[in-house]
Amino acid sequence: MKFVKMHGCGNDYVYLDGYTEPGVARRIDEAGWGDLVGRMSDRHKGIGSDGVIVVCQPSAAAREAGAHARMRMFNSDGSESEMCGNGVRCVAKFAHDRLGVRGNPMLVETGRGVLSISYETAAGKVRSATVDMGEPILDAAQVPVDLKHIAPGNSGGFVLSGFDAAKDWMFVSMGNPHAVTWGLGDGQHRADSGERLAAQFGPQVETHAAFPNRTNMHIVRNADRSHADVFTWERGAGVTQACGTGVCASVVAGVLNGRLDRDVVVRVLGGELRIRWDEKTNHVFMTGPAEDICEGVWLEDTAAKPRLERGIQPSLATRRLVLRPFEMGDAADVARLGDDRRVSGMTLTLPHPYTICDAEGWIAKHAGMWHADANVVFAICERTDARTDQLVGAIGLIIERPHRRAELGYWIGVAHWGKGYATEASVATIDFGFGSLDLDRIHACHFGANPASGRVLLKTGMAYEGTAAKHLIKWGEPLDQVRYGLHRHDWEAAKSKGI
Repeated sequence: MKFVKMHGCGNDYVYLDGYTEPGVARRIDEAGWGDLVGRMSDRHKGIGSDGVIVVCQPSAAAREAGAHARMRMFNSDGSESEMCGNGVRCVAKFAHDRLGVRGNPMLVETGRGVLSISYETAAGKVRSATVDMGEPILDAAQVPVDLKHIAPGNSGGFVLSGFDAAKDWMFVSMGNPHAVTWGLGDGQHRADSGERLAAQFGPQVETHAAFPNRTNMHIVRNADRSHADVFTWERGAGVTQACGTGVCASVVAGVLNGRLDRDVVVRVLGGELRIRWDEKTNHVFMTGPAEDICEGVWLEDTAAKPRLERGIQPSLATRRLVLRPFEMGDAADVARLGDDRRVSGMTLTLPHPYTICDAEGWIAKHAGMWHADANVVFAICERTDARTDQLVGAIGLIIERPHRRAELGYWIGVAHWGKGYATEASVATIDFGFGSLDLDRIHACHFGANPASGRVLLKTGMAYEGTAAKHLIKWGEPLDQVRYGLHRHDWEAAKSKGI
């Protein structure tokens, strides 16, 4: 698979051509974006990047609106994001230099909508570009921010509940969510580098309960009103050299709290960007470089297994689903789906009623178990056109390492029954267990009163192994347990027949 590595102010991505080779996106969707992006982005064993961006043909609706190309952007952890300001400049360069697209301004479809990019060339190639980033979103519900977890703070900002290191957060969306603060650059933190503080506090802020979709975090320092330094923890990537949308959000926040003018030169770890928030149109304009680093070929046979470094749970993908690690921001959806007696009645472990406190405890427990290499649990998410995947259930493997075996378990929210999601997620998880966790056997059980689960397990290639009469107690009632199993060699045979 051919790739080009590019960067904008040090914010580097691997770019793939899904424009002239539409099969690229299809093949990767089938193999699982999370796995491939993680391996490509690995700075020790891969190409090394903040993520992967695929340049595609625009959708039919965007094409009618005049779009020349489409950007799909994936963070280094495999999660798909709505927008990347530095990345979209490089998309324009890729489309101009390699695809022969000559629109100037160039219109690029993103998760934020169709953006207009004007560019300058040198020796026939794009060297810098200005992106019309559109209007900032300041309404908390649209950022989104959960108001239950914030309170009024300093300088017109807010405090994050349980987070005392800064008391002047401001929240802005540029198509993706941003939390901006000056507080970590003052007082007791003044002597600390912004990069170190971003690394120290970024993980806590990204996954704070106030942000249902997680967030990007930015620490701002400015000596005057027309210049600023911004240090970034990027959602799904960590500390990065630059974040274009984040720099835009930081300038918007600075204008609103009276610290910055509307036209600012922002210094980031990887260089400088010029941000202008036009008062007449309310649009934010970002100007910065777009540069090639290298190009090459990613060998398909090096992508056989997802990275499994300790502490990093991979994501999986199927035709309709994304299987990713649970986040604390999922707790409300887990509680909503799990608090249904019909769901609880099909599982051994879900109580009824099922509260958000139950969900938070469950998520925290299973994140810790992955670190202990004892099990893996995935959030089953339905892909949506809005780019925000919808949680529909959970699936996991309880692993017994000494015996190289695991038990498969899952549940699906009632609203999503009958769509085949359980089978699709089970096939992906079983393949992960045999292919990446080196298991020899996977088994599963269901209550006798739940024959639908039996049909799912048979579709995955599992074989019926017997029924234990009145083997388990649920809500005081003895229930039959029906057991199924599958060995590695049977799975490989089933795969060869196209399961």
